[in-house]
Amino acid sequence: MNIVATSSHVRPYYLLSPTTENIYFVAQNVGPHGQTERVGYTPISGEYVYVEHIYLFMRRTAAPSTADFFLNWVTVVDDGLNEAIIARIESNISTVGTAGLLNIPCNILLKPGNEIIIYTMDSSTGGTVTYGGTIRIVHFTPPG
Repeated sequence: MNIVATSSHVRPYYLLSPTTENIYFVAQNVGPHGQTERVGYTPISGEYVYVEHIYLFMRRTAAPSTADFFLNWVTVVDDGLNEAIIARIESNISTVGTAGLLNIPCNILLKPGNEIIIYTMDSSTGGTVTYGGTIRIVHFTPPG
């Protein structure tokens, strides 16, 4: 028998009494825009953060005159300013009601100097999109 545990729910012993926080945003009926930071988090000195869950949502709320890509994504930046896209949804469909959703359990350890950020962008001409995103983090101080 193989037993598989969802790693986002299996915490090391020093995470048994953590402080959990949801960092989120909702931006409704947003017109076309360049890359825009919506919400982010950077651990303070001496603190570590364990990212347990990422949720991204977007929905076309008004049709554009010229459709192009609209996106919602999460990046992690380390203290050396290296950046990695962790999750991304995109669409170039102009139909009102077109939606994208990502609901991802994950294991990402952030230390002081690291940052996690949610961005949005819409390259269309006209139209609007509603975006949302949540990052569930666990604050802790490592042992030792």
